[in-house]
Amino acid sequence: MAKRSKIFYSTLQKVKSDNIAKYGELTCEICEEPILAGELMHYDHVIPVSKATKENMKHRRVNGYLNLQVSHKKCNEEKGDKIDS
Repeated sequence: MAKRSKIFYSTLQKVKSDNIAKYGELTCEICEEPILAGELMHYDHVIPVSKATKENMKHRRVNGYLNLQVSHKKCNEEKGDKIDS
């Protein structure tokens, strides 16, 4: 398992702002539906911390920009520790 590092606030802000730039509004990367005002937003690990290995993390840090995405709370919880294709 890869070493877990601190998540920087600036990284979270960049993930969020790039999501808005991509979709035009804050959107869940899992279901691709908008995250509406009042809905809880999560930052999901594309490759979950528990599944991180040297092989699947070659060009990413566990808590780095390339391994984080915006999601609905519900979508993140349903995904759990699965790796999306």
